Amino acid sequence: MKTLVIANQKGGVGKSTLTVHLAWYAAELGARVLIIDLDSQGNSSSTLQEYACDVDASELFLEASPAPVPSNQVVLIKGDSKLVDVDRLPAAIAGHFTKHVAALGSQFDLCIIDTAPAAGLRQVAALIAANYVVSPIELETYSIQGITSMMQTIFGVKQRFNKNLSFMGMLPSRFNSHSPSQKSSLAEILKAYPKLVFPLAIGLRTSIADAVTDRVPVWRVQKTAAREAGREMKAALAAIIENMRGLKHGD
Repeated sequence: MKTLVIANQKGGVGKSTLTVHLAWYAAELGARVLIIDLDSQGNSSSTLQEYACDVDASELFLEASPAPVPSNQVVLIKGDSKLVDVDRLPAAIAGHFTKHVAALGSQFDLCIIDTAPAAGLRQVAALIAANYVVSPIELETYSIQGITSMMQTIFGVKQRFNKNLSFMGMLPSRFNSHSPSQKSSLAEILKAYPKLVFPLAIGLRTSIADAVTDRVPVWRVQKTAAREAGREMKAALAAIIENMRGLKHGD
């Protein structure tokens, strides 16, 4: 099983939107997909609620093994209110999370972990358990200011706890191609981090929001305006999976 973390230390950048679309896309490719929602707000959980099992995400931080997870093609371990207490617990509980995620490896091809929009133990535990991490970013001033802190967390975990963690890069999200300030910000980031930014973007499109509300992939929204959004989204998802060297059974 390959484990991918979707991480950013700021909200509203499209983490959950990317999470749910990647889950749908991987499932359409035939992969067995596990989604773990570590955000107590539960946006991914709300959208993917039809796939929820009886295990809450906070249970993965306990020493005792959680209840068995069904072997369905798509399974959600939903976010719950107890997650807000996790960041105040001893750091050792990150080991419990890593152990429980690893134990699910034989059931799934891909595990996607949606994280809370803040630095903390939940995010660190997810990064320790992961093989890969991608960071959707919004090209606005306050979002850009947080990039350095986010990168310090990711590479700090890689150096101290998980040398096999691969940072795939920052993925521009909610990009307004008609905004001079956003185009300027994209150029600034590409200059500062030339090898750490995906060479594509997910546009700011109402059809993507409509799709999430309707709990369907944007490429299945029956509107002409959704076609370009669907192409953009699929291109981004295909790039992520390509960077993971595909999704083979038994990985």
